[in-house]
Amino acid sequence: MEEAVAALARGERALGEKNAKAAIEALSKIETLVPREYKLNQRAGLLLSEAYKLAGDNARYLEYKNRVWWWGRGLRWPGWYIIAYLSARSAYFDAKEDDEAAFSMSEAGVVAPLWVGLLFLLVEYGLPDY
Repeated sequence: MEEAVAALARGERALGEKNAKAAIEALSKIETLVPREYKLNQRAGLLLSEAYKLAGDNARYLEYKNRVWWWGRGLRWPGWYIIAYLSARSAYFDAKEDDEAAFSMSEAGVVAPLWVGLLFLLVEYGLPDY
């Protein structure tokens, strides 16, 4: 943890001095040193996005900016499952109350495995960054 905090300090200092290369080198170490430290990784990710922006690497800038945004908004476990449950529940009850769009249990038997499969793919591979 001490090494990760020191790397964060080095990265912040380098970013303050407008040295993008040194900032990227220092901040990139944090995720491998302490992968489960949420706040430290969030801060490092935000600083990495700024460092890549300073370096002129727009693709990496957007990658880190989006990674921090999704990870920081509750869309990591169990967030995926909570959102999926609430969405499926809402769709079920909306369709159940609509007489013209009757929702049968046989249709639910087809939709549910597809939805779980989609969730698995999202959790495993994440969302594409367009």
